Amino acid sequence: MGRPLVISYSGMGAQWPQMGTDLMNIPIFRKTAKRCHEILKSKNVDLIHIITTDDPEIVNNILNAMVGMAVVQIGLTNILKDLKVEPDFLFGPSFGEIGCGYYDGCLTEEQAILTAYYRGLVCLKGVSTKGALAFVHTGLKDIKPLVPKGIEAPCSYNPSCCIIGGPVDLLKEFIKTLEKMNISAVLINTCGIPSHTSYLEECRPLLISYLEKVIVDPKKRSEKWRSTSVPIEKWGVEGKYCSAEYYTNNFCGDVYYEETCYTLPKDCISLEIGPTGQLFKIIAENIPEGTHLALGQKGNLEAVKVFVDALKE
Repeated sequence: MGRPLVISYSGMGAQWPQMGTDLMNIPIFRKTAKRCHEILKSKNVDLIHIITTDDPEIVNNILNAMVGMAVVQIGLTNILKDLKVEPDFLFGPSFGEIGCGYYDGCLTEEQAILTAYYRGLVCLKGVSTKGALAFVHTGLKDIKPLVPKGIEAPCSYNPSCCIIGGPVDLLKEFIKTLEKMNISAVLINTCGIPSHTSYLEECRPLLISYLEKVIVDPKKRSEKWRSTSVPIEKWGVEGKYCSAEYYTNNFCGDVYYEETCYTLPKDCISLEIGPTGQLFKIIAENIPEGTHLALGQKGNLEAVKVFVDALKE
């Protein structure tokens, strides 16, 4: 028996201009992109342009960034499915769980791209606080006593790094404070959205109402899919079904990356699916005995080569 395979998916911040340009040379990816493009055409979204343009402002729009990342993840997933790649585990923080739902068979291709679309649409229509997230090189336990009012810490990656979020100006000021304490922090390009903080609660009803029209018959998640949206002890209750409620909580609630990551086999091989290997270094730190690869590389226009080289490993 071979080593267990973990398929993981990137979260927000992985988007970049032309992230799908070279991938369009792969027939399966190109057909996927065209199908998703047709689904979104009626909503005045030019998906092919979003993933092939070199204009950075296009992917700095939250809706464009989300549908662009989604189609890259769906397209790469379809290639792996065509190659008969069967993962033992599916894993991804935040936005990455849309990919998990698709590979798991809980979402169709259309449901996956529409889930991403409505998530982006709600950001444009229902989020009043312009905010951001930041990656901080210290643990959640260490950062929580330091955060000022208005800043939250919704995600721990491991004991030495976590995510904080809140209003942009307040977050930038806090980052300056951290730097004076020799704690490095880097803003994540979330296109002005403070995901997973209480500032997203105002859009919860609207997102559920949209997603209920997309996910009309929620399916039970398989045991392969390791949720990061609810604590482990609630997987069989709050996280049992791939539903509108699940994906709304996935966007508005905390992210349980660290504790879920530690449930994966220590000798696993992990492949991160997305426009770039956003978190493969983190998972490598958490599971050093494993082998960790990314199927995308930010800014690398030879995306096909990156993909093929990763599979050769």
